[in-house]
Amino acid sequence: MPIDIQTLENRSHCRISGVVNIWEAADIWRVLYPLICSPGPLRIDLAGIEACDGAGLQIVCQLQRLAGARAGGVRLEGAPEALLEVMREAGLDARALADLTAEA
Repeated sequence: MPIDIQTLENRSHCRISGVVNIWEAADIWRVLYPLICSPGPLRIDLAGIEACDGAGLQIVCQLQRLAGARAGGVRLEGAPEALLEVMREAGLDARALADLTAEA
C-alpha cells in the first residue's frame, strides 16, 4: 500500500506515494479516513504520487473537504504537477490544493 504514517508527539505525518487509482482507492481511504477523523495536527504529503485517476482524485477532493472541518489542523502539501494537471483537466481549482492549510 502506498501510504506511510508516522506519529510523533501527537502530530501525524502521512505520505502517499505511487499510483493512486481505482485499484488502490478503497485501501487508501480505509487508512486515511480514521487518520483524518482523529484529533491533532496532521500533515499529508502528496509529493510521492506518480499518477492519479478519477478514484484517486476523489480521495484528494475528500481530503480537501474534510480538512476544513477537522480539529487540530490539516496541511496537504507537495502536490506534484501530474496531480495538479489531473485536477485542472477535471475542472477543479488546483491552486486550492497547492495552498490548502486548514487551522482549527
